[in-house]
Amino acid sequence: MTPAGSLDRLIDPRSVAINGASDDGARLSGRPLRYTLEAGFKGAIHPINPTRSTVQGLPCYASVRDVPAPPDVAIIAVASRLVRAAVERFAVDCASAVSAAGELGFPVVMKVVSLDIRHKTEVGGVVLGIPDAVALTAAHGALLARVSAAMPAATIEGVLIAPMARKGVETIIGVLRDATFGPVVMFGLGGIFVEVLRDVTFRRAPFCEEEAMRMIAEVKGRGGAAPDALIIPRAGRPA
Repeated sequence: MTPAGSLDRLIDPRSVAINGASDDGARLSGRPLRYTLEAGFKGAIHPINPTRSTVQGLPCYASVRDVPAPPDVAIIAVASRLVRAAVERFAVDCASAVSAAGELGFPVVMKVVSLDIRHKTEVGGVVLGIPDAVALTAAHGALLARVSAAMPAATIEGVLIAPMARKGVETIIGVLRDATFGPVVMFGLGGIFVEVLRDVTFRRAPFCEEEAMRMIAEVKGRGGAAPDALIIPRAGRPA
């Protein structure tokens, strides 16, 4: 039985969804699927592309939500400028927010958009688990009222609507090319903890799975010695 918070599904996934997959295995959008097939992945592979019915010989889905069962891993195989559009929608008003949620599928998350607001949660600018259009309409008005009361001078451009993710621990993974060391991988706690705790670790790439597990074990916010025991206290909640 897989323990709660286990990383087994990340390290050894049983299913993979590839958002933005294409038939051209030489392009960025087609390479992840091609490599997964060539590697002989034994699990389920779900290409995601709303303009295709099949991709590289596999049935294709318009959205991750259309996949029969939630995938263990999702890969976004689109250009960096298109990543946000692939996973969330910007809405200038309540009507467009409801429309965006209908496209993505409920439940959704709503987050305020403002260049004047750095931490959305601190001003009540995030609403989780919105189940339907009626609740979204009410939540939209309440969110704007809270944010305006907390930061009257802030210019609110609109809101972001995104699918509600399953419960878990938010982490951050990044890659940079250092002038001295070359490719370097970063792993640590995500969300507000990136800035608050700065609980991250780095490794020079490439490295093996064992080294990746050691990186995870180095994160101070884990709930024990085992790398799969990440237990992070949520903001405003008891640990």
